[in-house]
Amino acid sequence: MGTEEKNLKNRLKRELWLRWGTPEHPAEWDGNVFGGGKCSQRFWEYLFVIDNLQDTICEKSVILDVGSGVTNFLPSLLRTHCRCIAVDPSLAPDHQDNISTVFNAELVNTLSECDVDAVTCVSVLEHMEEHNEFITALDLIKAPLIITFEYGPSPAAFQYQLTLEKVYQFSKVLKNHYVARIEKSPVVADNSNGYWYPLGMVFFPV
Repeated sequence: MGTEEKNLKNRLKRELWLRWGTPEHPAEWDGNVFGGGKCSQRFWEYLFVIDNLQDTICEKSVILDVGSGVTNFLPSLLRTHCRCIAVDPSLAPDHQDNISTVFNAELVNTLSECDVDAVTCVSVLEHMEEHNEFITALDLIKAPLIITFEYGPSPAAFQYQLTLEKVYQFSKVLKNHYVARIEKSPVVADNSNGYWYPLGMVFFPV
């Protein structure tokens, strides 16, 4: 990694720390607990994403964030240093400086044509009943995939929590990517009772 990319990552990490849990930059549910939720599990997920952008991140980079959420937190963070495309059914199609939003349906129809430097997907899989079609669509993109999700042992503690069996199943779907990194979050949600925790996975194009 060059000096420029390393400095850019550090700027993103600093910005993440400053924004996290503030009223001006609302994040997900554990971003505002305990007076700000610094070092919460969701904070770790975003830190994992930034760390694994590799040397793809620069001011000319285009990052596709799938499942951005109603707060659009990650795209809003990334847009300060590169261009970001945000995809979520809760977001209406829009365009602002360095950020565009599209509907999921539009994305699925054009995934194979997406020219992006990386794909990020934070805490999305645990909200899905079926993963294969979604993973198959992501597999069409010729770029690194950086995915985090709530993982735990069987039986699942909540309905769509990913167990090892489910990870096996969606991993088989990937034909154009291979696993380059797997990492477990050192922190968990205070209500998880240790039954689930974020798992981060990075997939590189074959």
